[in-house]
Amino acid sequence: MAPADESWYQQVPEHHRHRIGAGGVVVRPAGTVLLVALIKEVDIGDAHYVLPKGGVEAGEDIEQAARREILEETGLSDLTHLGPLGALARRNFKKTYWQTSHYGLYLTRQIEGGPTDPDNYGLAWFSIEELPPMFWPDERELIVGRREWIRQRAETL
Repeated sequence: MAPADESWYQQVPEHHRHRIGAGGVVVRPAGTVLLVALIKEVDIGDAHYVLPKGGVEAGEDIEQAARREILEETGLSDLTHLGPLGALARRNFKKTYWQTSHYGLYLTRQIEGGPTDPDNYGLAWFSIEELPPMFWPDERELIVGRREWIRQRAETL
């Protein structure tokens, strides 16, 4: 499957449903390299990666939802919140609703994780300097556009 095109970023009248989402950019130092946790989703296929994210559930705030989604999709639980990265808005993968996802930056020392649904998600680590193809262009830009800030925040801990 090709990366998302402009059609995912156009809000259309039939999208009366709006969902608030949360997720994160999880980084881990590995010597002089800073690694980023990305996931493969079965729905999207093997050619592209995404950031862990999902909908905010009743009773959760953004931070709680982001931690839950990261845990579910990567298995990473030892997370230090380093700050907010911003929000991205687009249609969901099936184009059935509009979602605004709020992303935070998290630091971990964990190397391996076990997604709660390993049949649908897989964790992989990549250098922040050499990201693989990503399905969502805005997620890639969130990392690349804030790369120096991410690196500086991660180095403070």
